[in-house]
Amino acid sequence: MKIHAIEEHSRRLKNEFFTDLMEVVSPEEILNRGREYKLDKKLHYICISCKMDAASDFHLYPAPMQTEREISHQRDRIYELLESLLGSQFENSILFTKGDLFIILLGFEFYDEMMEQKVQETIAAIQLDIFQTLNSSLSFGISNYKETVTDLPTVFHEAVDALRSGYRENTKRFIKNYRIKELTELFKTIPLQKLKEFYKSSLKELAYPQDKEKEDLVNTLTSYLNNNCQISDTAKEMYIHRNTVIYRMKKCEKLMGTDFKKDDETLRLRIALFIGSLMENKATK
Repeated sequence: MKIHAIEEHSRRLKNEFFTDLMEVVSPEEILNRGREYKLDKKLHYICISCKMDAASDFHLYPAPMQTEREISHQRDRIYELLESLLGSQFENSILFTKGDLFIILLGFEFYDEMMEQKVQETIAAIQLDIFQTLNSSLSFGISNYKETVTDLPTVFHEAVDALRSGYRENTKRFIKNYRIKELTELFKTIPLQKLKEFYKSSLKELAYPQDKEKEDLVNTLTSYLNNNCQISDTAKEMYIHRNTVIYRMKKCEKLMGTDFKKDDETLRLRIALFIGSLMENKATK
């Protein structure tokens, strides 16, 4: 019992740290505190989110409290098996939980298409192993890779978005990759001049900011859209006051002649900003 309590305490501290890390933590804190859990700034990281498919249906059972306890016990068993399987397949793996999600961080010295395929196959094998061993159906969302450890919050959100995307398709026991790659390939089929025209007509004066004020507006707009138009989340991510976010978003609306309350207009801006990042990456290569 004492050993189990120590393990539970250690796991809780680990979960708390990584939960903070995936939300709002400065780059310096990621590097300093992350050493305790073997985060290495020299590695490239991907994030994988994982969830028990049955967990979302437990409220349908006639004895929900009993079922919830059973799910909690099953989650513990899955955690232990998942940690063991990951440790045997990957040299640098970290497992923690956030709410009802299992979150996996995998670090690599290099990451290419062959390594991506290996990860896909290994996760599929782990998914099958857990299903056959524990009779538990799990679904996975996989992020793109990032070259720096300070980008971990980004890969976390990508992995969660991929998982949510799979569930929106009403599927179970799936492995879903973040769709940014598919979008990249799609936009490559569109003439560059057409992309530039769409980018300029969408962002107007903010398309090519010439001063710091407009650069701040674009950065805040990007964060605002990435945080699903949540003012508080945007303020936390950018380390600014929420009133500053409100002011900047109103300024953006005025400069672009748009209304952030309209879903079609925020979608247009998301696409435009994505196109802008593609053009920027292309220009630097």
